[in-house]
Amino acid sequence: MNGIDQITARILAGADEQANAILAEAKNECDRIRKENSAFAQKAYQERMKAGKDQFNMTLQQRKKAASLNAKKNQLATKQELVAKVFETARERLLSLPEDEYAEFLAGLAAGCARTGHETVDFSEKEAGACAEKVLRRANELLAEKGLPGELVMGGTVSHMSGGLIVRDGNIETNCSIDLLVEQKKSEMSREVADYLFA
Repeated sequence: MNGIDQITARILAGADEQANAILAEAKNECDRIRKENSAFAQKAYQERMKAGKDQFNMTLQQRKKAASLNAKKNQLATKQELVAKVFETARERLLSLPEDEYAEFLAGLAAGCARTGHETVDFSEKEAGACAEKVLRRANELLAEKGLPGELVMGGTVSHMSGGLIVRDGNIETNCSIDLLVEQKKSEMSREVADYLFA
């Protein structure tokens, strides 16, 4: 091997070493970047998974709360319907009492509302006729027992009442319609009825 070949061989050997060193350094840098990116990707993946889980849990809690609220609303509406049904049943039963019992009930109302014993009593169309006469007769007896003049007299009929009566003393009237009486009791006793029904 002559001198030029030896120099060329040395240059090539140095270049190979240098190229191998550069390649090794590049490989190490690639490995470092790959690991760094892998760690970054893993961290980003974990962060996104955590954010997704957090969002899922938050949505789940919101839906549970909404479902619970809707269940409570539905339960309350059902309870209110059942309480209303109790009072509607009471109204229907009052209106369907046997005539003598119904007349006694209305007579008690009329006598209880009379202040002077000289009032006029208006009846619903349901009580017009014989029932109204029974009511007035019995109410006047009850007033006499209390020491008041038993001189209640028949007024007119009221078409908008399903049952009951109105006691009038001049401009003062006391409405004892069955609907109003039941509605007043509903206002007073709804909680008590609900407690009884759902205890």
